[in-house]
Amino acid sequence: MEIEIFNSLYKTNESSIENSHIDNSIYLKSEDIISYISYYFNKLIEQNKKIKYDKKIIKTDIFYSKRIPNLTIQQYLIRIKKYSNIEDYTLIYAFIYIIKFIKKNYYIILLNNIYRILLASCTVSIKFLEDSNYKNSYMAKIGGLTLENMNKIEYFFYAKLNFDLSLNENDFKEIEEQFLILKEQI
Repeated sequence: MEIEIFNSLYKTNESSIENSHIDNSIYLKSEDIISYISYYFNKLIEQNKKIKYDKKIIKTDIFYSKRIPNLTIQQYLIRIKKYSNIEDYTLIYAFIYIIKFIKKNYYIILLNNIYRILLASCTVSIKFLEDSNYKNSYMAKIGGLTLENMNKIEYFFYAKLNFDLSLNENDFKEIEEQFLILKEQI
């Protein structure tokens, strides 16, 4: 399946990613969306290794995990997509929510917290956008968490967005630009 990011999110096209001549929208395949998101966060994690931060504060963060899953970020996103049947447009919303979460809270993304943030964002996005969604106990199994941890990360993520999941045209334009930049880098 392919989607158009900016205008309709449902319109299909045969190319993997290209600029539309009509409205400057771009089209993405599912696997490209996952590749771009994982590449973006891998790059961000690498950059954040250079930042000096208080490790005691980071380790008390609800998203921080001592054990990093034995999956790459890309494999983890594929797992979430496979078992939750998350729609491509919902995955893009989840990505945008994470970007907003980072900016709003000056949050530092690390390998020890990205997996839980991805799971929380996908869960919140599925519940907000899709008719069929799963109980947190099922999402916890997908992510390898306890139900208690799943409930905490979902609530905390949502609360740190001030319970506002609305997006505007600029949010999508910014993500389009990010995906176009990532296309050139990958």
